[in-house]
Amino acid sequence: MWNIGAVKREGRRSLGRNYFVCFIASLVLLFVVNGPLSISETVNMNLSVLKSVAAQMQGSVTTDALNRFVAGAEKFKKSTSLGMDAKKGTISSAYRKLASANGVHGLIAAAVDRHIARGKLDSNAILLVSLLALLLIYVFVGGIIEVGLARVFLESRTTPDTRVNRLFFIYGVGRTRGVALIILMRTAFLILWAFTIVGFPIKYYSYRFVPYILAENPDVGRKEVFALSSRLTRGHRMRMFLFDLSFVPWKLLSIATLGILDYVWVNPYYNAAKAEIYASVRGGDLSLCEIRYRRLPERFTGILSHIGAKPQYSFINLSLMFLLFSFMGWVFECSLWIIEQGILVNRGTMYGPWIPIYGIGGLVIITVVNRFYRKPLVCFFMVIAVCAPIEYAGGW
Repeated sequence: MWNIGAVKREGRRSLGRNYFVCFIASLVLLFVVNGPLSISETVNMNLSVLKSVAAQMQGSVTTDALNRFVAGAEKFKKSTSLGMDAKKGTISSAYRKLASANGVHGLIAAAVDRHIARGKLDSNAILLVSLLALLLIYVFVGGIIEVGLARVFLESRTTPDTRVNRLFFIYGVGRTRGVALIILMRTAFLILWAFTIVGFPIKYYSYRFVPYILAENPDVGRKEVFALSSRLTRGHRMRMFLFDLSFVPWKLLSIATLGILDYVWVNPYYNAAKAEIYASVRGGDLSLCEIRYRRLPERFTGILSHIGAKPQYSFINLSLMFLLFSFMGWVFECSLWIIEQGILVNRGTMYGPWIPIYGIGGLVIITVVNRFYRKPLVCFFMVIAVCAPIEYAGGW
């Protein structure tokens, strides 16, 4: 059984062997997924955070130091053309063009409007084209590179001369469409699970090993990769959540560097440690010297043989899930009040951090809808059909 401290130590050792390659690989993925303005947007966001902190600490010595730092950063941003108001610098013109289009997907949308629609698209249509372009870029470029990033960090664990071109190995082995479809399905599944509120964090961690399984074996089928990732993460999801929380101090420290620390250390370190988690949970040796695989590792075959059975729940399981669903509903509703009204309101009943209607709805779903477990689409609409009457009855 892995522990957080051990995987982070191994991640640092792995990073020490191939730091430059890991740094470039992490940066490429951020650039592709977030667009060429991601670095500048991070700088602006962190400057806003620092300004807010300084405003809340008026009259202290720390405030003066923060104000001087922010002023210096603003001056540096202007002189290096990292701001919308940049007047100097050799790349200011190109930057303003990128900024006005809001990233790669915005450039594509603007090009479609200018050259195909001849300026006849309204703002909503441009937004739709922009979002569609962003999705396609993420799936066919960002998703493929995400799998390649997993490959880079898995190889760097044992190979001191890992190469950056491993980022693009899926294109080289002719598995682009299959892997892109799996990444698209993962995105769609997570969006659908987000509507259930409680299910999203569970599935977020259930699908975490999908890129690593594909990095090890691009020929794994669509059903197998999701089933395998879910099975491998079972019993480890809470620990993975705590692992993510352990990087919060690094993220806070990165704010003081305007996000630069994220790019040069935190992201590579985080990715290296995640690869260690996969290697630990998977067990055995990772035979990554060859790119092309035709079969799953033998150890996975036994795991997959148990997947697909109808889930069974005991009374203790149902009781604990009732409490968990009720608590997550309380967290969700309290968070909405904080976001919309800016105040903390206890949405629970009987002075407790729980809302029973979420627990009741969750139990009804897993007991009534359970019989349709082999038909995910039917399950999704059954959940809607079940939850709506419960919500209306509770409101009445």
